[in-house]
Amino acid sequence: MEFLNNLVNTINGLVWGPPMLVLILGTGLVLMIMLKFM
Repeated sequence: MEFLNNLVNTINGLVWGPPMLVLILGTGLVLMIMLKFM
């Protein structure tokens, strides 16, 4: 159980770090550009 907890915490730290920031900012940028040209 301790191993599973550590695994989930590690994955959580990786997912909610830089990749999520890039995904959120990229989505915002794409939507801003798409809606501006409509």
